[in-house]
Amino acid sequence: MRDVYHKLIDALHENKRAVLATIIDVKGSAYRREGARAVIDPGGEVTGMISGGCVEPDLAAHARDVLQSNHPKKLTYDFRWSEEEVWGLGVGCNGVITVLLQPFDPVNDRQGASRLAEELGRRLTADEPYLFTTVVESGDEDRYPAGSHWRTPAGQSGEKVTGLQETELDGVAVTLFHESVTPRPRLMIIGAGPDAVLLAKGAYELDWRVSVVDHREAYLQTYFDRYETVLVSRGDFAELQPDAATYCVLMTHNLELDQLALHHLLPLSFPFLGVLGSRGRIRMLLDGVKANGLQVEKEWLDKLYSPVGLEIGASSPQEITVSILSELIAFQNGKQDHPIAHMRWSYE
Repeated sequence: MRDVYHKLIDALHENKRAVLATIIDVKGSAYRREGARAVIDPGGEVTGMISGGCVEPDLAAHARDVLQSNHPKKLTYDFRWSEEEVWGLGVGCNGVITVLLQPFDPVNDRQGASRLAEELGRRLTADEPYLFTTVVESGDEDRYPAGSHWRTPAGQSGEKVTGLQETELDGVAVTLFHESVTPRPRLMIIGAGPDAVLLAKGAYELDWRVSVVDHREAYLQTYFDRYETVLVSRGDFAELQPDAATYCVLMTHNLELDQLALHHLLPLSFPFLGVLGSRGRIRMLLDGVKANGLQVEKEWLDKLYSPVGLEIGASSPQEITVSILSELIAFQNGKQDHPIAHMRWSYE
């Protein structure tokens, strides 16, 4: 989403037209789900990914028509395999996707282009969920033009699930695409060492909001200037108040600092607290927390993950980063106990 947003912002600033492609419906299995987006410029260059590369060339061809007509276009791709169609779009993914192509036209409709770019930017920083609705097809283009859109605060609409809806608005037959937009998860990294640089970069590229906490201002300014940073006094973590969308990873590489951070964070309510280091080290940290007067409640430990990261045999800093990010993604998607390779395949 971040790459798509920045591409639209560049087009807006440079006064260049483009096309925004959005998956609005998926039936069966597909590489991406509803809401996935890509930007196609007039030369056919694609930023973002709708599929694994199966439809992007065809979308680029249709994007030229959208730029010429300056009107949205809906396309359907059938990826289901059949004996009659082995080399076409029947690539065996066993799914059907529908894509909406919308003109992004700062030349002729700068206000509309600005609103569309603003919406995608909002998703990177939103703190509250909301429903976003786009008109896909309309029986009255003057009253409800295709491509028009609006937001509805969560809880103020009966529509809760992302998907298509055929309905009427003030007597006008319309097809609407609803998106339930939820806040992007935030990763709070406590510690500004070299491995924190890798973790922050990886999470940022996954569109997570990233904040880095440390007492060394020079480290924060030099290595983490593209992220939110929190400068604290050494050992003072009292101002940290992670919320329900915040995942914390503790990696100061200092027993005293880790213990002080744990003392403050353990009683707070947030979903995930990962601590770098061995099982013996976390026991030592918890013993220190108890010795300093904090009675550790059993339910507080439900959010504690240490050693943080999936067991993939990681040894290098890069591999450890992959391990931690993998666990964060799995936890955020409720899949931490669902490995992909759950069986061994064999052929006679």
